[in-house]
Amino acid sequence: MHTQVLEAGPADELHPVLAPFFVADSRAPRFVAGGPRRHPDHRARPAEVREMGDVVLLRCALSERFGTP
Repeated sequence: MHTQVLEAGPADELHPVLAPFFVADSRAPRFVAGGPRRHPDHRARPAEVREMGDVVLLRCALSERFGTP
């Protein structure tokens, strides 16, 4: 589902979170099936970095619609 949404383009922003542990099991589900396939010209732009306890939230703009009401 994540892959389809990111490839179709309807998402305006993405909120990945960095946690202080790694998932090392090769069978663990991945966020984007088969790896990201967005064109290099459609890069996520960092908009905000917020520390929340022991994790870090990254707020990224995915489209020109980001931040518009």
